[in-house]
Amino acid sequence: MYFRSLHKLGRLSDTDLPILPFLAPRLLTQWPPIPNPRLLGTRAHQITTNATLSGQPQKKESLRYAREQFVDKDAKSAYLKSLREDKARAYSRRWREKQRKARRPEEKADKTRPRVTTKWLYLRPTRVSVAKDGRLFTFGLEPFWRKWNKRFALLDAKYDPRNTARSEPVRLRQLQLRQQTESWVEELLAGGLDAKSMAHVWAQWDVKDQTDRWPDIMLWTLFHSPETALEILEATHVYPYPPGQAVSDSLQYIASHFLQGKKDSNPTIVGNVLRVLPKLLDRQNTPPLNISQKTIYTLLRHSDAKQVKQLYHSLTDSDVPLHENTLLQFAHHLAAHSSFRRTMHALQTALDLGIDPSSDRIQSVCVFLLRQAATRSEGGYVLSSRLLSQLLEMGIQPNVVLYNVIILNAFEGNDPETAWRIFDMLKGNGSKEDGIRTDAYTYSILANHAKRSGDRSTIDYVLRSAHEEGILPKSPHILTDLLDAIATSSASSDAASTFSACLATYRAYFSIQPLKDLTLVPPSTPQQQPPLRLSSSVTGKNNRDQPLLEPGAPTLGIMVSAFLKACEDPGRVQALYLHYRRLLTEGRHPLVSALARSDHVANAFLMALGRSAKTLPLCPRVIEDMLTPLPAAPRTPGAGVDADANADLENKNQTTANENFTTTSASSSSSSHPPSHHAPPTTQTWTILLHAYLTHAQPRAAAKVRQLMTQRAIVPSQVTYNTLVAGYAGMQDTRRVVEALREMRARGCDVDGWTVAGIRKLRHLGDREEVVRWVGEGAGEREREREVEGEGKGQGRMKAGRVERGRSVDQDVREDMKREREEGERVTAALVG
Repeated sequence: MYFRSLHKLGRLSDTDLPILPFLAPRLLTQWPPIPNPRLLGTRAHQITTNATLSGQPQKKESLRYAREQFVDKDAKSAYLKSLREDKARAYSRRWREKQRKARRPEEKADKTRPRVTTKWLYLRPTRVSVAKDGRLFTFGLEPFWRKWNKRFALLDAKYDPRNTARSEPVRLRQLQLRQQTESWVEELLAGGLDAKSMAHVWAQWDVKDQTDRWPDIMLWTLFHSPETALEILEATHVYPYPPGQAVSDSLQYIASHFLQGKKDSNPTIVGNVLRVLPKLLDRQNTPPLNISQKTIYTLLRHSDAKQVKQLYHSLTDSDVPLHENTLLQFAHHLAAHSSFRRTMHALQTALDLGIDPSSDRIQSVCVFLLRQAATRSEGGYVLSSRLLSQLLEMGIQPNVVLYNVIILNAFEGNDPETAWRIFDMLKGNGSKEDGIRTDAYTYSILANHAKRSGDRSTIDYVLRSAHEEGILPKSPHILTDLLDAIATSSASSDAASTFSACLATYRAYFSIQPLKDLTLVPPSTPQQQPPLRLSSSVTGKNNRDQPLLEPGAPTLGIMVSAFLKACEDPGRVQALYLHYRRLLTEGRHPLVSALARSDHVANAFLMALGRSAKTLPLCPRVIEDMLTPLPAAPRTPGAGVDADANADLENKNQTTANENFTTTSASSSSSSHPPSHHAPPTTQTWTILLHAYLTHAQPRAAAKVRQLMTQRAIVPSQVTYNTLVAGYAGMQDTRRVVEALREMRARGCDVDGWTVAGIRKLRHLGDREEVVRWVGEGAGEREREREVEGEGKGQGRMKAGRVERGRSVDQDVREDMKREREEGERVTAALVG
């Protein structure tokens, strides 16, 4: 209408029609322009209208208009400010509208596009320089596929913990694939499911079709058939390559689908990925493939030794970016598979990325590396020392944990001088404010070494040092280790003095009341102890001010075992066991009840009762009590003991043992599943019982024990067979010795030094020669059987080594017999002369 009016006005102006004077001003005045609908009601519209009405020419509302038309700076700033305010209001309206739609009820929301967190971020086009093989290659960033980024986030949501929609299964229509996608996949797979056939079909398509169809084909394959996706990735890896973004996502989905959350490793899947990975990483004239760290870690966790090395080699050769945490994971797994050279390379690469050498992550990997080197290779201590020097050259400063591992490796490598030198250094640093101090683990390592060495002076030095550092009151387990070391040390001349030394150390830190309850010490024994002869600092003034500790089951078990070794009165041992069982059945002493949860105390009682023929009939009672649930009614003190105590035990022990074993068998059949709080007899328990009967020359009772072990499916150990060989050899029963050795061979146990020591109990040289001859023939026969069975090379070498050790033991026996024969001949010649 406006333009039509102007046209009519132009026609009127061309004519000579008279115009009334009062109409001329209205007809010839310029009409105001059509306002911009986006500016209606705004300050910019008002300024523009005012400027138009004031006679200024009308121009487009823009920065150029403001620069050209507004001479006044205030008017120009007001105009630009109004434009900015209008844009802000428009953005605010759109944002509020979007929020209002998002708060709609679920039935009105669009369920086909759940909200997910995308993985990739769009960057402006730039160029990247990569150094490879001494040359500098410059690439441009690959095209960014926005649609792939969003659709893959939907597909991978169930494996991505960042996405809230991961619990909801994605539907195919949410991926927004084209209708021809399925026909494209069928055409690609028409020639076969192998990569070669797919590559032939792929090469027949135009480059434009390849680029256009690849995203839909890959998403469809990942959704329907992930096991085929790897073959498609390999077949379509031709120039121009698919964007690395999509290839990396596809590899991540394959690894997550088959490996994420799986406890068992899957070398087949990892092997297939590692087979294709070098080809996918070879992308000429393009930036390196940026494989996600999640994919690498998932593959690493499910790889074997060979695959870990292959994966690290492929990634480092292709310059794939590796995060420092990923490098530390590689270092850990490479060290676990004894690939120490690659482990050091991974650590050095992580340090080059700027990781703190004193951080706990680096120290943890170094600790694991040194322990693996010391325990999993020949000459491990020398290797661990060389690796330690390399770590120090890399700038890694050891903390107390790493120093503890160095001390442990030195003790295990038969280098105690180095271990004590490092300990003295740490002990000297304890006086410094910023020095590294010893901790409870340090003294635990020293206590174990002192226990193995059996040197009483070493035990006292560790005890005194730990007391001075204030470690013992906070670490009862170290005190228990030191008590065990004192109980098993070789410095004591007899068992009584050993128990006295254990009691003196025990009273310094633990409450003596549990020992009184067990009647190990008299009720009048005071808690205060006399000064220790070798560790007087333990009983100082500071020790009396410290609260006493409640002993645990291991501590009480050591004290009971030490007392039983020192007790030579069979009646006292029997009374102590009956009192111990009464406390257990009453169930009112929690510390004593804790002793029944393992077999250590019961085994100690078995060993003590089996030393004397008077208490030997009580040994089956110990087995029966271990098979009886707790709590139970108190037993009569004489139950399980031979009624005729005044009879000749030498003649009646055999009959009593058989009767007791009949009772034990019936009891065990009614209680085949003992409660969890009462430890059942173990192989060691039955072996101790065998030793007791064989020591007292009761082969029928020993045979009954073997029969019960078979009925209860107790597998004999190496110690069990050595006990049988030594026991029968002590009774000069060559036939049973050979039978025990034959069964020992059938079980796969080897002849060791204890076996040879048992064979030497045969007094007649002819019997020894017969046994040794059978041992040698049995070793050769087993070797021939292994060759026929065709065992693996590594296992064959290991077992062949066992046979050689068996032969060397046989040779030792023969040489020993030869020396005895020569000695006998010399004695005979001297007598004759």
